[in-house]
Amino acid sequence: MASRRPTVEEIAVEAGVSERSVYRHFPDVESLVHAAIERRVEVMAPLAELSIDPCAPLSERIREFVDRRAEFYETSLPLRRFTEPIAGEMPQLLMLARARREFLRDQLVVVFEPELDRWEGARAPVQDAIEVATSWATWQHLRDEQELSTCDARRVLEQSLLALLRKPGAP
Repeated sequence: MASRRPTVEEIAVEAGVSERSVYRHFPDVESLVHAAIERRVEVMAPLAELSIDPCAPLSERIREFVDRRAEFYETSLPLRRFTEPIAGEMPQLLMLARARREFLRDQLVVVFEPELDRWEGARAPVQDAIEVATSWATWQHLRDEQELSTCDARRVLEQSLLALLRKPGAP
């Protein structure tokens, strides 16, 4: 299925306003998309912040990390479903997605630094695996493809992280 931008008529119907109202505030669909993204970034910014004690037990850090990441993904779900198909047409969306991925990757490194340090020479692939396990794509797959509830999707992420972060050689 080819991706396409929504028409102004579709946006107006979804918003419950007239097309004229949309054009009164936005000269074109791209301007409307940018405004929606800016607003969503404002809403999402506090959800992206973590204050997890790196000295807390691993199970506690995993639970808190997954809870925050799930909240972040669930809040971003509507906008992500809209922007992903059109991202290739809007370089700003691609730059935003790249910055978001880097931020989320840096976050997981900080939270799980003690466990990652134990992997020594194998740290990079474990870190990559954790990034995949906690990525938007994984969350979307769990929620949309496997049709899991947010609670069940959280459990999958928690189990994945526990398996990946378990001390090398531990049962």
